Amino acid sequence: MEKIVLDLIQELLTADGIPYHRIACPCEDWDWIDFGLRTRILGVDDFPDKMNRFFDTLRKDTAYHFVDEFQCHYTVFGLPSLEDAAPDVPPEYLVVGPVLFERVYGERFETLFGQLRMPPRLREPLRSHYQNVPTIPFPSHYESIMSVFARFLFENPDCRKIFKSAGDLENLRFHYGGISRVPEKPFLNIQYIEERYRAENAVLTAIGHGNETQAMESVKKLVNLGIPPRLADTLRDRKDLTITLNSLMRKAAEQAGVHPIHIDSFSNQSVRQIEELESVEQCQSFQRRLALGYCRLVRKYSTSGYSLPVQKVITCITTDLSADLGLKALAGKLNVTPSYLSSLFRKETGMTLTDYVNQQRIAHAQHLLLNTSFPIKSIAQQCGIADLNYFVRMFKRAAGVTPKVYRDSAAHSQHLEIVRNHEEESPALPGNLPG
Repeated sequence: MEKIVLDLIQELLTADGIPYHRIACPCEDWDWIDFGLRTRILGVDDFPDKMNRFFDTLRKDTAYHFVDEFQCHYTVFGLPSLEDAAPDVPPEYLVVGPVLFERVYGERFETLFGQLRMPPRLREPLRSHYQNVPTIPFPSHYESIMSVFARFLFENPDCRKIFKSAGDLENLRFHYGGISRVPEKPFLNIQYIEERYRAENAVLTAIGHGNETQAMESVKKLVNLGIPPRLADTLRDRKDLTITLNSLMRKAAEQAGVHPIHIDSFSNQSVRQIEELESVEQCQSFQRRLALGYCRLVRKYSTSGYSLPVQKVITCITTDLSADLGLKALAGKLNVTPSYLSSLFRKETGMTLTDYVNQQRIAHAQHLLLNTSFPIKSIAQQCGIADLNYFVRMFKRAAGVTPKVYRDSAAHSQHLEIVRNHEEESPALPGNLPG
């Protein structure tokens, strides 16, 4: 039965143009596993010995999925022994691959070649190698087929499947990929990585405290380290580095007590802006803007010093000022009594819940008055106050002037500032020269 199933699997693989080999270990010739890439192109002399030792560690009745550092995928089946096989018969394996899940050409090839840090003389041989590896456009479909093969081969619907990456497949590696090493200075790379992590941690610590000055200084040190590009496309590399830094800063803000809803909004907007950057210098500048933005998120939205109920209330208020933010409504959201929430909120913040809500609404109204042309009635509604007259009275009580006067005064002040700056920058007229 096992032979019939195995023959059927091999016919299906042949029909789909998927390379495979059925081998018994030890095996003398391993060129087929990568079309001679490691032995003939890279010159790895002891590759066959390493592969035999590696296959000795694999279990029978197990399906292994591998991806090597060249992004080639393999599936290895440790074949069960036939019932009539002699005790001393060497273990057999069905090796499927190599296959690619994505074509490697153009920019994709250059990026991968840069990651591998191979000498330039190997660029064209490697490019030709990828033309020989078949591409499977639907990885999930391939993995499903391999799972079906495993179930029939091992006659077990719950057979063991193990997924391994290039890091696990040490015998298929020929160098410590991704790490630049200077032979005459063997510990230089260790020192460099330590400095980079110290700089990154300094940035995250500053953000965690909302310390804008320290964050900007730490980002400057990080930029000045001169991190070597990992990709052939330097701009893409710097964009990726900036996105990575954004992810680290996100976690620092979260650990500082900023609710994820605020972090996510700022982070998503930032990633879109990163993709629009056009130079390495713009990426470096944007990294400083990121640090500044996350510091301000921490200073504005951090609730780390409050109990969980108060944190949730503050998040509800700062997220949607137009919602019902009355004591009874908020207490209902938290499933606590209004009296308990009122007492707890005042104890921890030093003000009543109503005063806090009104303070936030007025602050938001001031922002909208200064930065938008929305009608005052619309601003009142966005701040959760439907009655325009009540909004005007409340605003005047808090700001000392009506919303209209507040907006007009701000506009007048901005106009005077523009005129003043224009006069300072303009050359002096003859009539203004000292006599």
